[in-house]
Amino acid sequence: MERDTPATAALAASITYLAVAPLLPFAVSSHDGSRLLQVGLLAVVTSLALFSPAVPEWTKHRSLLGCGAASLTLALGSLLTAAQFGAAAQEVALLLGLAVVARQAYRAARSAAVGWVYDALLAASCAYFTLTLGIYAAALAEGAPLNARMLHLGFDNPRFFNHAQTLAVPVLLGWSVAAPGQKRRRVALGVASLHFAWLFMDLARASLLALAVAAVWCACVGATALWRRLALSALLGAGLHLSLFVALPRLLNRNWAGQFASVQELGSSHSRDLLLSAALEQIQAHPWLGAGPMHFAALAHPKGAHPHNLYLQWAAEFGLPSLLLLLALLLLPLWRASTTLRQTRSTQHGMTAALGAAIVAALVDAGFSGNFVMPVSQVWIALVYGLLWAELPHTTALSQRRRASLLPMLPLMTVQLWLAAVTWQQWQYDPPRISDLSPVTTADQKPRPRFWQQGWL
Repeated sequence: MERDTPATAALAASITYLAVAPLLPFAVSSHDGSRLLQVGLLAVVTSLALFSPAVPEWTKHRSLLGCGAASLTLALGSLLTAAQFGAAAQEVALLLGLAVVARQAYRAARSAAVGWVYDALLAASCAYFTLTLGIYAAALAEGAPLNARMLHLGFDNPRFFNHAQTLAVPVLLGWSVAAPGQKRRRVALGVASLHFAWLFMDLARASLLALAVAAVWCACVGATALWRRLALSALLGAGLHLSLFVALPRLLNRNWAGQFASVQELGSSHSRDLLLSAALEQIQAHPWLGAGPMHFAALAHPKGAHPHNLYLQWAAEFGLPSLLLLLALLLLPLWRASTTLRQTRSTQHGMTAALGAAIVAALVDAGFSGNFVMPVSQVWIALVYGLLWAELPHTTALSQRRRASLLPMLPLMTVQLWLAAVTWQQWQYDPPRISDLSPVTTADQKPRPRFWQQGWL
C-alpha cells in the first residue's frame, strides 16, 4: 500500500496537538483552551480524510464495523430522545471526530512506517519535562513557593496530566525496546521514568493501578521485555521522586507550600460514591437509551459533571445496550493483540505490546477517572487505538487505487464544521460553557469540567 499522505498529515496534526496544547499560555483555563484546539483538530483531520484514497481495509474488520454501526444507531436514538438536543448532538459529534482520528492514525500506520510518531511523542515529553524542571529549578534557586500544581503546565488539575501519562508511559517504554539506536532507547526509558516520578508525586492511584494491570497483561501475553521495562521504570521513577521532590527540598531547607495530594487521602473516595450513585439512578430511570449524551452534566451535581467512571457514565447517557457495544469495540483489538502476542515467539513484539498495554491502562483508569472526557487524554486514546489496530496482522494486501468516496466523509466533515462553529460560539461566553444559561460555579466552588471547565448543562 502506498503512503496515504492525507492520513499521514492528519496523524501529524494529532501529534502536534498532543505536543503543543499543554504548552500554550491560554488566557482562559487550560482545559477550555485545549478543548477549543481539539475541536479545531477534529475539523482538520476530518477534512483531510476527504482526500484519502478509498481503501477497503475496514471490511476486513467486520466485527468492528458491526459494533460501530450498532453503536451509532443507538447513539442517534439516545440523541433524539435527549432533553437537551444541542448538548447531546455536541457530544456525539465530538465522539465521531475522535473516531476519525483513530481511523486516520490506522490508515497512516498501515500505509507507511510510523517510527517518527514515537520519536515525536518522545520529543514532546522531553520538551515538557525540560520546561517544568526548569521552572522547578528556578523556584528552588529563587526561594519561590514550591507548589505541585506549577509542575503540571497545561493542565488545570494534575489528574488531567495523569490521564495522558497513563497512555504515554507504555508507549514510551515500548519505544525504549523497539527504537533504533541505543541512545534513543535510553532516553525513552529515562523520560518514562520521569513520568513515573510525577505519578508518585501526585499519588495517582488510578494511573499507578492501571499501569500495574498493564504490566500483568504484558506478562500474560509473553511481552517479557515490556513488563520488565515497566517495573524498571517504576523503580527509577520512585527514586527520581524521592531525590527531586523529597530529598532535594529538604536539603535546601525548603517546604512544599502546596502539595496536590497527601498520603492521608489515599483511602478517600473523593465523593466518587455520590457520583456513582447518581449515575446508577440515571441508569435505572433510562436503561435502554440513557438520559442522553452528555446528560449526566444536566444533573448539575455539586461533585462533578461526570461520574469518574466511563462505564457507568456511558450506561447512564447512552443506555446499557450501548455500553455492551462500547465494551466490544474497546476490547476487540485487545483480544486480537493478546492472541497475536501469544502466538509470536519474538521477545520484542515491536510496538504491539506497548500499544495494547496503553489501552489496557486507559480502560482500567477509566473505571476511576474522567480520562475519556478530558480533551488531551481523549486524543491520546483515539491515537493509540488506531495505531494498535494498524499493528494487528492483516490477511490480505491492501490496494490504494480508487478515489475516496465522498458519501460517508462529507456528512462527517459537515458535523465537525458544525461542532467547530458551536464551540466557537460557546467560547465567547464568560466563562466558556454550553449556553449562557448553564450554571457557573461560585467563587468558593471548584469547577466541574466536562466539555468545558464549567461543565454543567
